[in-house]
Amino acid sequence: MKIKKYLPLIGFLLLSLVFSVCWMFCCAKEYHGIYHTGKTVTSASIFDWKAKNGNVEITDMYMEDGYLHYTIRPLHEGYDTVEITAEQGEFSYMSVDETWCGPFDTVFICGYVFDFNGANVVKVVVILDIIVIAGYMLGLFLYLRKKAAFGYTMVSAGGISLFTIFYVIHFIMSLFGLSLVGGSFDNYFSMFLHDFAAFGSVFPRLTMPFMLVFSVLMMWSNLALIRHEGFRITNLLGFFIGFLWLGGLVTMFWFDENSSGSSFHGTVYDAIVNSIGMIVSYFVCMLISTIVCAAMASRTKPPFDRTHIIILGCAIRNDGSLTPLLRGRADRAVNFEKEQFQATGKHAKFVPSGGQGSDEVISESEAIRRYLIENNIPPEQILTEDQSVNTYQNLLFSKKVIEADSENEYKPAISTTNYHVFRSYVLAEKVGLKNARGLSAKTKWYFFPNAFLRELVGLTVEKKVKHIVILLLMTLATVLASVYLSGI
Repeated sequence: MKIKKYLPLIGFLLLSLVFSVCWMFCCAKEYHGIYHTGKTVTSASIFDWKAKNGNVEITDMYMEDGYLHYTIRPLHEGYDTVEITAEQGEFSYMSVDETWCGPFDTVFICGYVFDFNGANVVKVVVILDIIVIAGYMLGLFLYLRKKAAFGYTMVSAGGISLFTIFYVIHFIMSLFGLSLVGGSFDNYFSMFLHDFAAFGSVFPRLTMPFMLVFSVLMMWSNLALIRHEGFRITNLLGFFIGFLWLGGLVTMFWFDENSSGSSFHGTVYDAIVNSIGMIVSYFVCMLISTIVCAAMASRTKPPFDRTHIIILGCAIRNDGSLTPLLRGRADRAVNFEKEQFQATGKHAKFVPSGGQGSDEVISESEAIRRYLIENNIPPEQILTEDQSVNTYQNLLFSKKVIEADSENEYKPAISTTNYHVFRSYVLAEKVGLKNARGLSAKTKWYFFPNAFLRELVGLTVEKKVKHIVILLLMTLATVLASVYLSGI
């Protein structure tokens, strides 16, 4: 998808940022503080205050229902420390507010507690931004699903929408004091930052049961692949991803257990915990989205308007006959073409695709062509492509064959094994094979988990710049919030 597709979203986020900054400087002309004293204090006259640097002053001190209300107003730009003290009988009180008077006569409470007048509006704007991102990405996901545009853009949209939806749920819970990390919407703005920074470390805990089951299935499927296909690096993806996820989780827990409050040591550990949690959460959401998209792609049946059916080749037997895997692809293509003809009276041409390997007696496309003829498909209804050596070339060279055969617009279907359908959509988009739809042939279950992981790796590599930018921004925001909240 081109950047212009995201311009409305980017524009809205920029406008909300400008609004938040303007709101802060308009409303932060003074700060209204409140302290619960209990019913023992009835008058504000026992309270005294002083500003160390004389950059602020306190006005309007009064008691109401056991609460001390006071207003801090700026006098000069710069930092200051305000002390409010009181002593009456057994009651004594002392508070220290670190303040910063900024430009435009604004005042902010600094230190571990960060707050300012109008903070709740900014919180609402931030939550609204996340809701808009979630809604926009979910809408894009559903739009691409409707168009059967299965690919990495759809996976990214689904993953980001899932990630932000969890954030929205978390912040809505904080409105009712049910935050998973102990914050509340009614607390200081620093608590809001704490919710943002720490939720990334909570999400992996929430998804741990799912990821644990999936990791076991991945490793189990890899063992089955090795047993049936032999040892290959690609057949170990489940082990690699499983150990990466487990390693990230163990590292996060170790740093979490060894953090130590507001010390520099604890600050670094908190930042690491929150950052690792954010990155792990992001990729878990991408994995879930990949699984959903791949499952949808394999279950979506093309409409009965196909002009050509590409049959993707794979290894054949020593005698030139089809393996069960390849026969399943050919049978799926034949059955679909028959269904289409019965429904519309229109035939589709078959495009067997695949060259001849060094250990193969004939090309894969020729083996498929012979099988089709054996199944009563007329030779003139078959167009072979016999030069390709991989799936990318299968589709690229088949596209040229189809274009040479077509005078008008063509609508191809791609018949392949179910776990491979999503991959076919991705590569069809790359080679410019327009209007392509996948046909799914059944196979063994253990191919699926590795296929999901391969697409997740492909997504990461294909859209690496976008994902790096997103992760850098999220990590930077998490680290800055973690460092600030540590008090350093």
